[in-house]
Amino acid sequence: METERLPDIDRKNISKKSKAKDNKKADAKKDKAKKSRSNYAKEVVAELKKVSWPSKQDVVKSTGVVVAIVLALGLIVGAFDYLFGALIGLIVG
Repeated sequence: METERLPDIDRKNISKKSKAKDNKKADAKKDKAKKSRSNYAKEVVAELKKVSWPSKQDVVKSTGVVVAIVLALGLIVGAFDYLFGALIGLIVG
């Protein structure tokens, strides 16, 4: 049984074809990435238009509530700090 010899492969030619194919794939990926980024930006804008934003009056009220609570808790923590500091001073000092 005699085997048939395969023709020698032109590696340079295959390499060029492979590089051309890879370049096409890379270009296609770049185009897809550009399209997906612009599509993403358009979708973000569309979603932001759907958002029910609070009125200025609601924001001012909420901000006032937050500031009041922070001040009240700050005073409470400060009072406890002063009391425990004085208590430690009596015990140690």
